[in-house]
Amino acid sequence: MIQRFFITFVFIVCHVAMQGADTLSVSRRAHLWQSDKQIIIRLAQNQPALKQFFPLDKYTEISVNTTLQNNNSLHYHHQGDRHQILAGEVVGYHKKDRNTLFGTAAYLRGKEKNIRWSQVEDVHRLGPYIIADSTIGTRDYETYLLSGGLSHQTTAGTLGLSASYRAQSSYRTRDPRSYSIISDFKFTAGWALPLGTSNLAALSVTYGRYDQALNIKSYKEGRTDLIYFMYGYGYYNQNLSGSSANYSNDYKGNSYALEFQLLQLQEEGWFLNTRYAQETIEAAYSHRTRGSYSSTDLLLTGGYQWKTPAHQYRISMDANHNIGKGTEFYYETFIVDTITATTETQLLSKNQKFHRQNSSLFLSGKGWITKDRWTIIPELKTGIQLHSSEYRTTRWKTAINQLIIKPSVGILINHRQSISGLNIATAWMTRPARSYWHPKITSSYNTPWYPIFNSGLQINFTHNWKPNIYKP
Repeated sequence: MIQRFFITFVFIVCHVAMQGADTLSVSRRAHLWQSDKQIIIRLAQNQPALKQFFPLDKYTEISVNTTLQNNNSLHYHHQGDRHQILAGEVVGYHKKDRNTLFGTAAYLRGKEKNIRWSQVEDVHRLGPYIIADSTIGTRDYETYLLSGGLSHQTTAGTLGLSASYRAQSSYRTRDPRSYSIISDFKFTAGWALPLGTSNLAALSVTYGRYDQALNIKSYKEGRTDLIYFMYGYGYYNQNLSGSSANYSNDYKGNSYALEFQLLQLQEEGWFLNTRYAQETIEAAYSHRTRGSYSSTDLLLTGGYQWKTPAHQYRISMDANHNIGKGTEFYYETFIVDTITATTETQLLSKNQKFHRQNSSLFLSGKGWITKDRWTIIPELKTGIQLHSSEYRTTRWKTAINQLIIKPSVGILINHRQSISGLNIATAWMTRPARSYWHPKITSSYNTPWYPIFNSGLQINFTHNWKPNIYKP
């Protein structure tokens, strides 16, 4: 059913794409769309009203890309250290008079290797209440992404509506075999208002609904595995299936976000983006909520960009502050009828026990150096990241301070009817003197700055083209 709907949506996007054929060269359109050289394209990801002001009237793209990522020790155990991704995308954008219609359909197939102590997807959104086991494994996954919307210009400003839907399935091919299905829906309403002739202010509100159904099964006859429901990433855990070969768990949640942008319509000038987001996801097994994780995220991005006849440059600052709180539910079963042995399970207590706080501040510089068909895009990000967490009623507390350096370089080659891109990125970060994360053994300490660096490498290749059927 998902595949049929996905194919139908692709045809709709392609129809918008054909309507979007124009005389502007394909390579120039793809360059503008893909490189985030225009700051308005970068800031319009969550703001449908801003798409009315794109520097393109029509745009069509069919692209494929592949990513090979080796994080080495720049990863959490439950995320894996090596990733392989192959993706394809169809984009359609058409602006006529005061109306703009846009849509995207994408398919992604990936593999994560050497995952430890996790059987769930989107672990960064679930907080500490994850399902885990001690087996090292590889996860394969497929993702379908559908998004689209419209914007309309009025005398009171520009109004925009958009919706996106992500369907994902992931699985392991070795016991214990986990299989999860994810449904992630978001709806956004936005408003943009010109301030004078060169400035623009925009405001958007987003609502989201998230569901993940997880099932774990061992196919080998007689095999049983220790599956844990984790409280606080190992500060405390509950053994769920020491004598069972099957297990299931559900995650459901809602999210809200408010975002504000202030920028200039030209390629030069100051820009500002602020975002407030809140999400609460509940983890349930045996038809009862066991843990609820609520996260609040504050984001501030500001910067300045300028250009010369052939080149463009940008400097920016990104500040982020995230607070996560975990509430746990405890139940007790009572005998209500001794004759029939009837029992009833009641909620015994509900306590907020887990608390996590992440803060980061990054400074970055990026350039677009163009000569003929070639564009070189160097970028350097450096900053600090502060993390602290605690599991109340126990003595477990952690604090980690890290210095992070992320250099990268991209290359874009403009062909007659297509554009190719290659991006190579690496990262170094200071690491603590000793590891604090383990599902059963945790050390309590405050980590100082430690001048030993971890490193990782990511390579991404893309090729975007416009088939002959869409040529003007």
